[in-house]
Amino acid sequence: MAKGNGYDVLWLGPDEWLVRSDAAVQAGVLEAKLAPAFGEAYAAAVDVGSGYTVVEIDGARTRELLSRGCPLDLHPNLLKEGQCAQSVFFKASIVLIPVGGDRFEIVVRRSFADYFCRIMLDATASLAS
Repeated sequence: MAKGNGYDVLWLGPDEWLVRSDAAVQAGVLEAKLAPAFGEAYAAAVDVGSGYTVVEIDGARTRELLSRGCPLDLHPNLLKEGQCAQSVFFKASIVLIPVGGDRFEIVVRRSFADYFCRIMLDATASLAS
């Protein structure tokens, strides 16, 4: 993951990147900025911002909670701040972004957001005891 000029660039896979901004960006602006970098490559920049939501969680047992529905090894030595990983939380596709300590930003498709939050609450129930 790289940060700068108001953008976060997340490497999701060999040929897939997610560029996000914490400020509103007019349609087409980011695409126009990226076009020269594509050169002759077969590539496209597509605005998918309205299709995703971000959930932020924090707490001493965050990794334990996430491990209930995520198959990745979430040990802090393996998934660190400045990295990201695509995975699932039960049946919801997610992008995990450790942002420091036990805090994570989780990018989830908007159509799965309600399911994600409900299954997250269910997963916390067994941690309460």
